Amino acid sequence: MCSAIRHEYAFADYDLDLLSIKAKTTFGLYGSSYSLRQHQDNTLFKGLGSFPVSADPIYVARPTFTNGVQPYFHQQQLDQTNWIIGEDISFNDQWSLLAGASLANIKATNFNTNGTVSSYFDKTRVTPTASLIYKPRPWLTAYGTYIQALENGGTASTSFSSLPVTNASQALSPTTSEQVEVGAKANVSQILLTAALFQIDKTNTFYKANGGSYTFTNDGRQLHRGLEMTATGKLLDDLTVTGGFTLLDAKITQTNTLYLLGQPPVGSAKNMGKLYVEYRQPFVPGLTLTGGFNYVGPQVGNAFAPTNVRAIERLPSYVTGDIGLRYETRIFDTETIWRVDVTNIANTSYWQQTEMLGAPRTVAFSATAKF
Repeated sequence: MCSAIRHEYAFADYDLDLLSIKAKTTFGLYGSSYSLRQHQDNTLFKGLGSFPVSADPIYVARPTFTNGVQPYFHQQQLDQTNWIIGEDISFNDQWSLLAGASLANIKATNFNTNGTVSSYFDKTRVTPTASLIYKPRPWLTAYGTYIQALENGGTASTSFSSLPVTNASQALSPTTSEQVEVGAKANVSQILLTAALFQIDKTNTFYKANGGSYTFTNDGRQLHRGLEMTATGKLLDDLTVTGGFTLLDAKITQTNTLYLLGQPPVGSAKNMGKLYVEYRQPFVPGLTLTGGFNYVGPQVGNAFAPTNVRAIERLPSYVTGDIGLRYETRIFDTETIWRVDVTNIANTSYWQQTEMLGAPRTVAFSATAKF
């Protein structure tokens, strides 16, 4: 699988002061174009096999795969455009409001291996956002946020759990999600602490078992409730640390597939964590060492009900580590930054989701010049 992504954006601001009220209006456009090329042999995975009839969780082994021999084909063209208008209103030193709306459009075209169109969607929707912000102290901020978004519906693979998919390579219709969040931010001794409670209501998308095949479908709604906490700051003058964790309780709240009702949705993990460190070492001026890790707990791979006994596929937890360095210098009086980053340094094999391998060890080089 390989892909190409293009982004475009343009924004303009207008400031207005009226007595003690200060307002900034933002107009803009941002969009993206995503092109996906997929291998014709999409059954490169082995080791999943068939699942036993059991009400207990089924733990999937770590992934192995073989090299395919079929050529690639253009599987999907996805274009997203958002026209936005937003208001940033400061009533006084303590209270402010961010409010806006987006005219969102998603066009998704999917293709069969022979180049014919398998599905096409063109959907537009107005999506509002609003955040009320309160600062009782200069170092403390509390907020409440509501966000609505138009999201891509996803694309069916050609096979799932070693069985064919009836709507292979077809895209589902774009869907709408809603998020409510309340939280607080505090600056304490050069450390930014954040805590947030959130709730996300979104469409339930999964592979529905038919008995010998699967169908990729939207069926009902999912509700994700969670707590996220982070800390970012300098432990020493040259040492910056960012860390955090997320606890998640996710359930399927509406569905016509009754054995899924009240159960965790596909792709959900109850806990996740991360740690990132930057050390600006004193021996070589301009050189910064970076590193960190990401942890994802066991995820729900898929759920199905052979002979009316519900079984759950569990994907194992995984930890990936990253290292890198950044060197800042001047070349011909131009500020230049060189970067080397290695992700998944241990080359850990893991399932990012069912039948989708996580990225292997990757080395990236980049340079940035500021004119």
